[in-house]
Amino acid sequence: TTGWGPATTNSVSGTTNSTSFEVTGLEEGNYEWNCLTTDDGGLTDFADANRTFTVSKNYCNKPIQQSLDLYENQTCSGNGILIGADDVTLDCAGYTINYSYSGTGGYGVDNGDGYTNVTIKNCNIVEGTITGSNKHSIYFDGSDNSTIENNNITTIGPTSKGILITSFCENLTVVNNSITTLANTAPGMDLSISYSNISENEVHTAGTTSYGISLGGSNSQVFNNTVFTTGSDGWGIRAALFSVLPTPPPPRACPSARVRSA
Repeated sequence: TTGWGPATTNSVSGTTNSTSFEVTGLEEGNYEWNCLTTDDGGLTDFADANRTFTVSKNYCNKPIQQSLDLYENQTCSGNGILIGADDVTLDCAGYTINYSYSGTGGYGVDNGDGYTNVTIKNCNIVEGTITGSNKHSIYFDGSDNSTIENNNITTIGPTSKGILITSFCENLTVVNNSITTLANTAPGMDLSISYSNISENEVHTAGTTSYGISLGGSNSQVFNNTVFTTGSDGWGIRAALFSVLPTPPPPRACPSARVRSA
């Protein structure tokens, strides 16, 4: 990140000394800094190497209204990150969202307000405690034209699903995710979708009736997924009134079925 510089010049004396500087108003990001010193004879030099620091924020239970790259892990007692606008990308860059560690509820990434054209990628999303139920890692409701890709997801509580998509979203891409659920009635993916692409995912479930992928909807591609289930009645893929296209689904525009206040 660029666009910042020294705020003050401080004078020090002696062979060993220290001083401090304060810079405010920095945006999130990684920064490099160095100090230019000048002695009494007018000679100047920088330190041999730059130093670095990171400015980051806590986003727990806060809606993001523009695209966001994480710069550190997020540890949240309830909700992790809330989606608060259309056309938003959350790129966790490999950092972890540890959510609902208090057991009082919440989702890892919550798009329950149905914002569209949302991308969630490169996230490590972990349910923080076994206490409580229905604490899904990623929740989308009515979010068309969106993408969930390259995430590592783990849930440990009962009925806590890896990815839950409701309201028959259209034009969804769910690809290259690794999902593990350990409790009962906790499918890796529970998807109400149409005209969508579900591919290249790896799903592990361990609980009773914890399906690998549970599907409702029509006209979607589901291919090249790897599913492991070890609990009783834990079918690999469960399809309810679901039809699959043998070729890539055509693009569609779905009018919103809900009214959302600003």
